[in-house]
Amino acid sequence: MFETLAEELQYVKELSALTGVEWAWSETGGACSCAELQLEDGYGVEEHYLMVTATADPSIPEPDEPHTLGEYLQEGITTNWWNFENRAEMVDFLRIWLRKRGN
Repeated sequence: MFETLAEELQYVKELSALTGVEWAWSETGGACSCAELQLEDGYGVEEHYLMVTATADPSIPEPDEPHTLGEYLQEGITTNWWNFENRAEMVDFLRIWLRKRGN
């Protein structure tokens, strides 16, 4: 887990560059944070988004820590969860997943 907000913001910037889409820093509640990506065409609902957190702690993970990627609809309804050993593994998945969606 990162020690400072600046480190978390750098992670989000790097994730945006690695995936080719604009991620945002967001709070998840309880002083925890995530990288969040708003998605278009959300199953006919207003909100559809992805969130990245550390697997062991709901905060932004360091690149070499296990990552959890969640797909959410409005009101926090989770449609999918994926776990990855590190950011590189998650980015490989996201590149394919986003391309198939047309993002």
